[in-house]
Amino acid sequence: MNQSEETANFRIRKFYMDCVDAAGNGRIMYHAHLNWGRLAFNYVGDLRFSQDVSLGTRGRLVRTPPPHFAPRTPRTLTWDCPSLDTSGTWTSKRDLVSKRLLQTAEGEVNWTCLQPAAHAEVNSGGARRLSGAGYTECLDLTIKPWRLPIEQLRWGRFLAENESIVWIEWRGPHPLNLVFRNGRQVDGAQIGDRSVRAGLDDWELHFTDSLTLREGTLLTTVFDKIPLIKQSIPMRMLNAHECKWRSRGTFSCKSASPVGGWAIHEKVQWR
Repeated sequence: MNQSEETANFRIRKFYMDCVDAAGNGRIMYHAHLNWGRLAFNYVGDLRFSQDVSLGTRGRLVRTPPPHFAPRTPRTLTWDCPSLDTSGTWTSKRDLVSKRLLQTAEGEVNWTCLQPAAHAEVNSGGARRLSGAGYTECLDLTIKPWRLPIEQLRWGRFLAENESIVWIEWRGPHPLNLVFRNGRQVDGAQIGDRSVRAGLDDWELHFTDSLTLREGTLLTTVFDKIPLIKQSIPMRMLNAHECKWRSRGTFSCKSASPVGGWAIHEKVQWR
């Protein structure tokens, strides 16, 4: 890519959607649109898993419309993706949360948790319908991801009958610690690979029975599915190491009995 294209307007808008049933079977789905100079494309993908094994990632470069809320059903997100032979609906159980995570001279990062908790129904070809707890979000970047001031990223979501917890942590030059419990922001939480603890609010989310859904460098886990763009991304981004898990989560606090649910969480380390 030449210098004029490198400095051209850049934007990625990425939707994330998931569904995990009571037994731990699940699906993660993505829709992303990138504009960068003369480069423009849509990407769709999914990651499927059963109770005890990850079934792998698929990806396509196709002109599939993004997920949307229909005017007649404003609390239900719908996505139809013929290239993955997949369709799904997510009906909100909690209101959306939105934050600007970063704003610099180079661009910004805006995060919208469209549905911190939802009831999801996903259909895929002739396979059994997947029905369970769901979560959706949209990430909008006008700064190139490899220019983000991050050395380590942690992200995750936990859903139980009456609990929803979402977290984002950046470590590095621009640290960020963002946790929401049932739509309310929680300050001072400690986020790790095995737990999220909120000392001020006196609660803890602990992970067990973790299934590794995907692990490796972004070159092999994500961008391997997008050969069109691999040549334009710096090696710092391609060599970042990602690990994504589905874990059984147990939420505990002094004011109520522990409750169980499923968490999807990840860590990305820039080398």
